[in-house]
Amino acid sequence: MKKGIKLINLGILVLSLLLMVNCDSSDENETIKTEVDIEEAQLSSFPLFGINPVGVEFTQPIIVDNKEEVPGRIVITVPYTINSLDDISTSITSEELNLSKFSVIPGNDIELSFEGGKEHRFTVSKARGDKEVLLNYVVSVVRETAPGPEVLKL
Repeated sequence: MKKGIKLINLGILVLSLLLMVNCDSSDENETIKTEVDIEEAQLSSFPLFGINPVGVEFTQPIIVDNKEEVPGRIVITVPYTINSLDDISTSITSEELNLSKFSVIPGNDIELSFEGGKEHRFTVSKARGDKEVLLNYVVSVVRETAPGPEVLKL
């Protein structure tokens, strides 16, 4: 009985080895390269968490032959009533970018300081795979000028 079980186990082992050796996996022999249209990675807007901007100057990156030539530029003007430009975070959702294909760094959970005219570079990259950087945006946040006192005329 033990000899029969050993022969069955040996037969299964030999059969398994033969199947593994003869198996031709097509994914090892083919490298599938999917070209991404980087125009799909352009941001449609750039919302800030909890802040309604007074104005936004939005310049998309210049793209030539599906490659970024010049980074995009975003200047967001916030109300003069905002006391500080510290601890500002973005609020990018699937309305601004297809998040199943692309991701933005730094993400929504990172708080940045824009005090003193600081600018930050945001990158859009593939969400999966090699995480290749596709587009760059230089972002600055400025406070609008407070209105001066009104002069009464008689």
